[in-house]
Amino acid sequence: MLGKNWRRFIQAFELYLREIAADCKSDKQHISIFLTVAGREALEIYNTFNFTDEEKDKYEAYCKPKINETYEIFMLRSTRHLKLCLQS
Repeated sequence: MLGKNWRRFIQAFELYLREIAADCKSDKQHISIFLTVAGREALEIYNTFNFTDEEKDKYEAYCKPKINETYEIFMLRSTRHLKLCLQS
């Protein structure tokens, strides 16, 4: 669920940045806008990170979806099986 919410949030946030002409703003201003829009929980998570130049994508990596392939295959097969049972 976090992964889907993250993708939707980033899409909405990027649209917002375009609307306010954020390309004229600095990276620090982008971060400030992001944390303001994302809310208190996001700020709390952000504050636990110690950023270096190589770690700027750490926040996004935290929020990206983690996929359990075994579970996804199981759900796909279960759905197919259920559809076949219902059609019989």
